[in-house]
Amino acid sequence: MQEYVKVLLPGDNKTEGHYEVTPFHKKRWARQYSAFKSGGPQAVDGMPVDNVAWLSRSWVDTLKHQFHITTLEQLAGLTDSQISNIGMGARDLVTKANAHLDQSRGASPINALTEKNAVLEKQLAALSEQLAEVVNAQNEAKRKPGRPRKDETEAA
Repeated sequence: MQEYVKVLLPGDNKTEGHYEVTPFHKKRWARQYSAFKSGGPQAVDGMPVDNVAWLSRSWVDTLKHQFHITTLEQLAGLTDSQISNIGMGARDLVTKANAHLDQSRGASPINALTEKNAVLEKQLAALSEQLAEVVNAQNEAKRKPGRPRKDETEAA
């Protein structure tokens, strides 16, 4: 039985190649070919467009099913001719995709600061509780003799 490969170009819904599988195809797409042979899913490297919050469901469906764009990296790497194939609003999507990827690449220092901030907030909360306990203990020690507090008389 002869195996065939279907080559789809992201951003181009008019070009689709069907070829007999050759050693070149097996080598070029080794990971995808091994997933095919094992019956697993065809995973693509990058952030899936399904997981991008600012993309509407209709854009996700259009990009995936009509233009074979499954990752944010593919969207960001579209050429001008591919952008014009998609139509109105595509250039804005590519700009947002590039900004999103730039931000995520530089996000590790932000993530580190966010984690450090969370640790410091926990320490601040613990110190605030300790300070409140010390202040309460000092206020109790400074009580002068006399009539007991109202809550102390009700408890007795």
